[in-house]
Amino acid sequence: MANDPDPYRDPGSDEYEKWESEEFPLSELEKIEAWAFKQLPDAKSTPADESLWEIHGALQAFQLCDDQDEKAEVSQRRATKAVELNPNNWHACHFVSGRPSTSTKDGVELLTRAKKSVDDVRAQEEGWMENSANSALLARITLDLGNKLWELGDYPTAARTHRESLGYNYVHFSAYAKVLGRYQERQQWDEMIAFVEVLNETSDIWDAYYDELVNDFICPTTDNNPAMLAQAADALNRWDAIEKFFTIAEDIGSKQQAYDLLFLLRDGYAKTLEYTSGTVDEKSVITARVAALESIRAHPSDTLPQTKIYEITDLLARAYLDKAFLPNTSEEKVQSLGLSITALLPDVNEAINAWENVATICCIIRYHYKLKTNSEAAKGWTMRIIRAGLELLSDSYTGMYS
Repeated sequence: MANDPDPYRDPGSDEYEKWESEEFPLSELEKIEAWAFKQLPDAKSTPADESLWEIHGALQAFQLCDDQDEKAEVSQRRATKAVELNPNNWHACHFVSGRPSTSTKDGVELLTRAKKSVDDVRAQEEGWMENSANSALLARITLDLGNKLWELGDYPTAARTHRESLGYNYVHFSAYAKVLGRYQERQQWDEMIAFVEVLNETSDIWDAYYDELVNDFICPTTDNNPAMLAQAADALNRWDAIEKFFTIAEDIGSKQQAYDLLFLLRDGYAKTLEYTSGTVDEKSVITARVAALESIRAHPSDTLPQTKIYEITDLLARAYLDKAFLPNTSEEKVQSLGLSITALLPDVNEAINAWENVATICCIIRYHYKLKTNSEAAKGWTMRIIRAGLELLSDSYTGMYS
């Protein structure tokens, strides 16, 4: 390892990567601490100073110790000592509040004390909140306090505290998704909409965390629990708040040219619209999916799973097929929808994976069968499916394109 400290501060260096993932035996950490104390002999001169020493020792053990049992025992013991030495040590209060052995009631008391200590300091020191580390700390403490209050059953105060945290700094979109999940469990739709509205008001911070917004908030929500936002919007007739959220996110993604993330965002918006308990806005659903598909085809991505693209293609094909055969649909509209289905796939002679596109292919075949057309495209796709099926039955099947 290099003796020069600079490489360990450079996120792009090998030394930084190795050091960030390094863990040590507790005995080594104790040697480091003993050396540090010789260099800082006054570090424990007052109870408050010793409290800071102890919480840093707790965090060092928690983050760097290679033994899980020792990590848990030492960090808990030293953090508790830090609180005893200085009950207003907000770092120690915050840490202890999140330990498994700390009760919910005690967690609320610790976090309330930590937040008051921070509030007192920022009231006295002008510019204290301009340091992003300070504002981020207050945001985390406040959000965690909201979670503990929720567990305690004080839902209105918890929700207000959650929203308050958004005004300080960013925490994590994954944490915000969990907050909304709590609201859904209790059917607190007014609190959910209020939280989304404050998120919209603080959207100036989304630029720096756009990947987390999509991957840690929108995708888990719309993939695993697509009804959540729709339920709140339906219950309060507040689709405007949800639509504004997705519109802001789409605008940011477009400015960043984050095409793979935009695809996932638009897919999530379409799913949310579909889960309304009222009449589905089919036009908006189709518009969102068409925009997603057109954008990703114009800007192919190596990171976006192809299954996502196949899924949207299939959904559009089924939607066009259904609309084509609704009663009283004009001949011109039927033909237009047929062209839209066909345009979802390349020419029938091009090499594509027939099985991955089988639903769209079947929609093309079904469209021409119902109209009793003598379509060469329908014949070609039928032959592709038959050939793919025969290859699947063959002993030499490789799963390649058919």
